[in-house]
Amino acid sequence: MPMSHRQPRRPAMLDPKRAIAIQGDDDPAQQVGLAHSTAQMLIGTTGSEKERHLLKTAIVRQGIDIVSELWSRCPATTLPGMFWRLYLLYQWYVRDPSTVAQRYQEGLDSPIILGIPKGSAISLKDFFNDVDTLLHASWEGDVTTLFAQAAVICRILASGATFGSSWIITDEDELADQVTRRARALLATADEFEQAARLNNSNRLD
Repeated sequence: MPMSHRQPRRPAMLDPKRAIAIQGDDDPAQQVGLAHSTAQMLIGTTGSEKERHLLKTAIVRQGIDIVSELWSRCPATTLPGMFWRLYLLYQWYVRDPSTVAQRYQEGLDSPIILGIPKGSAISLKDFFNDVDTLLHASWEGDVTTLFAQAAVICRILASGATFGSSWIITDEDELADQVTRRARALLATADEFEQAARLNNSNRLD
């Protein structure tokens, strides 16, 4: 992956146990720092080996929810913000894989795929297996590629939501979010993934 000379922001590191315990803290700056720290530790770009091991152990024992809430407060074009978007898509797939697969197939079968050429499809199962690996702190792949694949997934799903069945339509759904609502939102999310891939490829993703 091409790298620029610009160094990514390195937030103040905290012991992962402290990061988990402080989730209820109201200090926005502290929350942002923790969100960035945990996201960067998942891909091994910051933190000591011990810190990364502690975080992985905590996630394995308690689930990724212990840090995902921190990510939800971060904007797109940041690493934790994009991890939050991956998390939402992943949770919807885990909860209802048959429906997601149906939407995906509808997108593939639609007259057009919104924003990508025909033949750009990737394996839905392989993609979410990779996201699962990331969210369980065992990722050793290229995040740029994962973001680019996520953009393709969102565009195909958006095509299915447009020409086939509806997406999540009720505000009461626990996974209802601007990331997962309607085709237009999915296309906007695809744009965010594409921008994140470009930024990460040049070492400029915050």
